[in-house]
Amino acid sequence: MKQFLYCESQEGGMDHQIVSNLKQLQLRSWMDSDCRVEDQKLKSWSLKAQAGEYYTHRLGICIRLKDI
Repeated sequence: MKQFLYCESQEGGMDHQIVSNLKQLQLRSWMDSDCRVEDQKLKSWSLKAQAGEYYTHRLGICIRLKDI
């Protein structure tokens, strides 16, 4: 099963989520059309991502972890 670590920049620090499917991510500001486009690019990347690869996203960075 794929696993992803999503690190999100926030005021005063950073938050993170570990998910097996990017549909599980809780992303802010998704109602803006530009945000939806960026979020879709992230989800498309996740379909072909290999362990160790990363994607720079509008809110932070997503890292493809080793399969569990």
